[in-house]
Amino acid sequence: MPGRAPLLGRRRQEPERIVGTCLQGTQIIAAGLEHLKGLTVLRTLDLVGTQVTDAGVQQLEQSLPNLRIRRRGSAETWIRDEPGFRP
Repeated sequence: MPGRAPLLGRRRQEPERIVGTCLQGTQIIAAGLEHLKGLTVLRTLDLVGTQVTDAGVQQLEQSLPNLRIRRRGSAETWIRDEPGFRP
């Protein structure tokens, strides 16, 4: 996409600039979400196929009220739901 730098090949990404991440299918659990609470600009988080509990999601949502968390569904639905999406 024009205007977006690829993440591949970067050695590190500044945490304050991360606006979305995919943890789909990883072994993350609710306790691991604690590390995300300081990412105040984080807007999207994909947790499909993880063992994160409802309570863990609720705690993260309280800390990051502008965060959209996806736990079910397809990547296509997620992308089409984004503001400004154009096929």
